[in-house]
Amino acid sequence: MTVCVKSLGESNLDTWSNPGKGWVSQVSVASVEEPVSLAPNTRQHVQDQRSFLRNIPPEIRNVIYEYLWSSRGREYHIYHKNGQLLHAPCVMYPRDNDMNSIQREMDRVYESPAVDMFKESSLQMWHKRLTSDWGHRHWRCKERLHLDASRSSGREEEDKTDWMGMLLVCKQMYLEVMKSILEYHVFLCSDLTSVYWFFVLRRPPLLRNIRYVDINFAARSYEYLGFLVSGGTEQATKTIPLLAILTSLEQTKCLHDLRISFDVLDTDYRTRVDTIEESLLSNFSTIKVLKIFIVETPGIHTEEHVAGNRGSLAKYPFSIQRRPIVRYTLVNTVPPLSRRVHRAGNWKPAVISKRIR
Repeated sequence: MTVCVKSLGESNLDTWSNPGKGWVSQVSVASVEEPVSLAPNTRQHVQDQRSFLRNIPPEIRNVIYEYLWSSRGREYHIYHKNGQLLHAPCVMYPRDNDMNSIQREMDRVYESPAVDMFKESSLQMWHKRLTSDWGHRHWRCKERLHLDASRSSGREEEDKTDWMGMLLVCKQMYLEVMKSILEYHVFLCSDLTSVYWFFVLRRPPLLRNIRYVDINFAARSYEYLGFLVSGGTEQATKTIPLLAILTSLEQTKCLHDLRISFDVLDTDYRTRVDTIEESLLSNFSTIKVLKIFIVETPGIHTEEHVAGNRGSLAKYPFSIQRRPIVRYTLVNTVPPLSRRVHRAGNWKPAVISKRIR
């Protein structure tokens, strides 16, 4: 059935430009007896049309990912800033792996002639690097990060990786790209707050695929005491950061390389480090690592402790690297109020050989 509306005349078509006059044009309505086409929309989603990478075999895609990641560097620091986790490339030099490199440089400055007017400031600068909360190996990375932040002067920080670009290529490949990022890169968390945020508070959904981790944390003795007393209870896991971090690492089953460095920030920590070290090493034993597992421990100031621990340290399923003794101490002298760097004369930290003036 066809319904037609006859126009009032061809001349009335001119009334398009005259809204004061009405017009009627001929309209054809399809017969209700004819079937209505309800064909589905065959148009592909814009993401589905980007099938080039998805059609490549997974092995080839992994090679492409690794080539792309290698162009930007492999090691990245994960750090906490203003309530969010950020990342920055590691700029550590190979010589920074020498655990005694900073104090060796301080020895050179300390024994330089007294006429050096920059001697005291140089010692304080190196002492700050020696006691950096990012550890003795990554002090250069922290200084570079602060330098870049001062140069940006409030501008949005530039993403120097290709992570976000690849994650936004295709939503169907998002999980695969995220997995590749976690499997290829070395993630360095250089302070306790960043470690806790990354492994506990903001734990990525695919963190179980992470393979290379380097953790450094330095805490005061009271932050260790709750961990020592509470043991492994469920309540302690939720309230004590160190225990929560260890629990998260235990749930990571694909770790290939793991390095953990810890220190106690108290100046009188030497009386407590024995108990803290023994408890931490016992808990580290529950972490499963497939290849390389290294634990870096603080320097010990008594030969008796070192001799007593040589036999007990052999029972752990990881290698232990003990840092050299910290031979330099920064103190305040009054009057006048000033900062001086002292060097210990022997194993006993209370003995000071001389003072820089």
